[in-house]
Amino acid sequence: MKTHKLIFVNSENRQAAQSINDITLQINDPEIVGKNVYVYLVNFVSRICIPVIDSTNNIFTLNENGTTTSITITSNQSPDWNSLASELQTLLTAASPNHYTYTVTTNKSKLHFIFSCSSSNPVSFDFNVTNSCYKLLGFEKTSYSFSSKSLESSLIVDLGGSSSFFIKIKNGVSNNIEDITNKPSNTLSIVPNLAPYGANLFFHNINDDYCIKILGLSMIEIQLTDFYGTLLTFNTNYILTLKIEIIEDETTDKQLVNNQSETNKLLKLLLLNKELKGEDKKLSISNL
Repeated sequence: MKTHKLIFVNSENRQAAQSINDITLQINDPEIVGKNVYVYLVNFVSRICIPVIDSTNNIFTLNENGTTTSITITSNQSPDWNSLASELQTLLTAASPNHYTYTVTTNKSKLHFIFSCSSSNPVSFDFNVTNSCYKLLGFEKTSYSFSSKSLESSLIVDLGGSSSFFIKIKNGVSNNIEDITNKPSNTLSIVPNLAPYGANLFFHNINDDYCIKILGLSMIEIQLTDFYGTLLTFNTNYILTLKIEIIEDETTDKQLVNNQSETNKLLKLLLLNKELKGEDKKLSISNL
């Protein structure tokens, strides 16, 4: 029988220097420390508090007649349509190098931008920048010029936030999940974000499908990331249950199989010799 342990992780009890999204557990249990193990996800319990806007998707560049300025949307929030439009209108008007006045409204799941001034100087938004908010505002990662002093999102504004998040064991290798390059991954599980922001989430691994292998167990580093491997801004604590299973010595397993095979042969020999009792024929184990 394989030896296993349950480990309960409460992110609230992490060390002071550790973030919610990157927690290292030191393993001191003599029964499992130093062993080759499988780590299974049992369950994950938390509120969904991954903001739609964080420091990875809140910036674009405003260009007015060759003069540029960076626009930074307030991070760590999950706005509705009207509050996002209102903030953008305030930010653009305040940052305008030429003191233009901007109006931002919503129109059929898109944002509509208008600037007013006495001249027709060109204005553009550049979303091809680091930590760009292009998806959030419904654009591609490129530059867009205003036409007749107006510009509308080319795509539907994305206020849904992350559709899922990844639970990773940084110092492990997945037993059954490969990444997009078909190489072994350190992803323990992909958890769908099915609850509204701030609602409770309970994810249970029913069939031990999610498993990571760690050789020489000494610690477990747990990370919460998005699809691209970027640590999430996870604004709440969580509880995680892991099952640790020791990988049995393959040599011992093979020896057990061999011993069982020999035992079966001996039993078969005894039965056959009993049936042939009184006859001259005799069987040996080498005949089986």
